[in-house]
Amino acid sequence: MKVLLITQHFDIVGGSDVMVHQTKRLLQQAGHEVEIFAARGPDQPDDGIYPGADHFYRPSPTTIGRFLYSGQARKRLDALLDRFPADVAHLHIHYGTLTSSILAPLRRRNIRIVQHLHEYRSFCSVYTAQRGGETCLDCRVGSYFPGLKHRCNQGSLLRSLISTSEMYVADRLGAKSAPDQFLAVSHFQRQMIVDQGLPADRIATLYNPVDNMFFPDQIPDMADRHGVLFVGRIEAYKGVFDLLDVAQTLPDTRFTFVGDGSARGDLEQRAQGLANVHILGKLDRADVIPHLLGHRMMVVPSRWHETFGLTAVEAMATGCVPIVTRMGGLPEVVQDQTAGFVVEMGDKTQMRTRISELHSDDGLATDMSAQAHLRARDTFSEDQYLGALLGWYRETAQ
Repeated sequence: MKVLLITQHFDIVGGSDVMVHQTKRLLQQAGHEVEIFAARGPDQPDDGIYPGADHFYRPSPTTIGRFLYSGQARKRLDALLDRFPADVAHLHIHYGTLTSSILAPLRRRNIRIVQHLHEYRSFCSVYTAQRGGETCLDCRVGSYFPGLKHRCNQGSLLRSLISTSEMYVADRLGAKSAPDQFLAVSHFQRQMIVDQGLPADRIATLYNPVDNMFFPDQIPDMADRHGVLFVGRIEAYKGVFDLLDVAQTLPDTRFTFVGDGSARGDLEQRAQGLANVHILGKLDRADVIPHLLGHRMMVVPSRWHETFGLTAVEAMATGCVPIVTRMGGLPEVVQDQTAGFVVEMGDKTQMRTRISELHSDDGLATDMSAQAHLRARDTFSEDQYLGALLGWYRETAQ
């Protein structure tokens, strides 16, 4: 089978990019032909094959037009399809860089389209289903004007007008009608998108897989694992300040933050004088593994509805026990009091209690570590993901 993976970045910038490259590797290992079509990075020279993209930091008439519709992306995809006649196009995040202009060449050639959903962009113009730090469901599939009314894009009327317009333009170009199958990454995400207007019979759930490199040959003994780990973007909506507040009340427990983001400077400033808090910055995924193996638990304190929770699953694979908030797909991934703990969003007392239990009770930590590892292996393996994905490819081709 010839599979074309379409995404916004060649480099790994976020979780969706990890999934694209992992999917490519798995498909190739299974004997399928795979190509990636993505926008060039800002420092990548124009090779005449891949389109450029305007990174939307300072809107201008030119960048606004390309944000809505990229004629270059459409033409270059057409040229790629001349030499690589794909059986299936597997779309990930592509709007804003490649834009929905790419749908026309796929439809004209009758190529089957699978659209993977990594956030809530199906109905939300800023993709998060949040406004002012709270869940917002004012917009629905096909009705996006509340995003303009509330100035959801950084509080800017202009940016909100552009992002709202992009939603309507994309729908006119086939963003909802062209895909033969939509894939959500959790049952929670799927249900939210269905509730906001996407027909239930067009969207299924396919869990993200955990990379095999996160499964150790042997789970380290809990006596050799200490402290609390956070891995992710350093942003307020990720709950990092809640976790820092808890760290202040547990001076004998080590807290390690791995990641980067716009709130890192604020986090570092607030952590000054806390000897038990270590902020490491962003690490390559392979370099995170020793930290997962060395820490007893990982906390995912999110204040927004995570669509899945890949970092929690990666922790589970290593036997690092997850503590997650009851937000989005996180409880679905972890299963409270089996493979980890689920706490209420923003409940720092409950978070502190669960951290203290795992810190002080080796038996509890060992049992949960084993259950977490088994759940990651039995539910989120690469083999399960690949088998299900190929099933969807074949079904759309019928």
